Amino acid sequence: MVIPIRGSGDGSIGPQRYGDMVTDGWEGATLSRLLTATYRDQTAIRAVPVLSVGSGYQAVGTADGIRHRSFGRSVASGVATAIAAYDAARSEGSPGCAPMAVLVGFSQGAAVAHGVAVELAKRSAVAAALLMGDPLQKPGADGVMGTGDGGEGVWRNPVGAFVSGVDDRSADAFYALADVRRMSVCHSRDPVCDFRAGTDISGHPHTTYLADSTKFQTSASTPPLQRTELAVLASTLRSDIRWATEKYNRAFGLTAI
Repeated sequence: MVIPIRGSGDGSIGPQRYGDMVTDGWEGATLSRLLTATYRDQTAIRAVPVLSVGSGYQAVGTADGIRHRSFGRSVASGVATAIAAYDAARSEGSPGCAPMAVLVGFSQGAAVAHGVAVELAKRSAVAAALLMGDPLQKPGADGVMGTGDGGEGVWRNPVGAFVSGVDDRSADAFYALADVRRMSVCHSRDPVCDFRAGTDISGHPHTTYLADSTKFQTSASTPPLQRTELAVLASTLRSDIRWATEKYNRAFGLTAI
C-alpha cells in the first residue's frame, strides 16, 4: 500500500481517485499531483491501495510550528496516526496479512515518513520511501538527490531543531534501515532541505516541487534531464510499488501474478 504524508499546513482537498481507490483527500495537493500521475492509465497497479493518514496528523503550518515550537508534536502525531492507519488496514485483511508500505512524504511529511519507516521496519513492513523537501535531509546519504543534494535539512541544524521543537537525535535511524529503497529530492536553496548560507529564506524553491516547468536533476553537478521532475518521480513510485510487491511475495513465498 502507498501511504502519502502531506506537508506543513496542507489540508484535505476532497475525495480523489487513484486507480480503484478513492481517498478522503488528506494527502494534500502536492502529493495528489504525484499520485494522479503515478496511477494514470496504469492497470498493473490500479488495485494497490492508497492509505490516508487523515486529520489525526496535525501538519501544523510554518508560522504556528515556529511560534509555538510545535513541529515536534505535529510530527509525532503524524507518525502515530500513520501507524494506527496501517494497523487498522492490516487487521481488515486476511489472517497473516502484512502489506508492504511505500511511503511518500513532502516537507514536514518527509520527516513523518522517517519515523513511520523506522516503526514499520520493526514489523518488516516497509519497502520504500520517496521524499521531497525533507527537513531531516542528510547530505550525501543514500537516495538523496536533486540540485540541493549537498544541503542539510533545517531540523538537522541544532538551532533549527530547537526553534521548531524537534528532537533530531534519531534523525539517522531512517538512513540505517536495510533493504529499503530511498529517494529524497531537494531543490537548491530550499530552506527546508538545503539549509545553509545562501538559502532562499523566501521559501520559493520549496514551492516548485512537481511543477510543470521543473525539470529533474540527479544532482547539483549534472545538467537537467528532458523529463520533468513529476514524470521521473511518478515512474520511481511505480517502480517502488512493484518492488514492494516483489518483496512481499518473497517474504511469504508467493508467486507474482
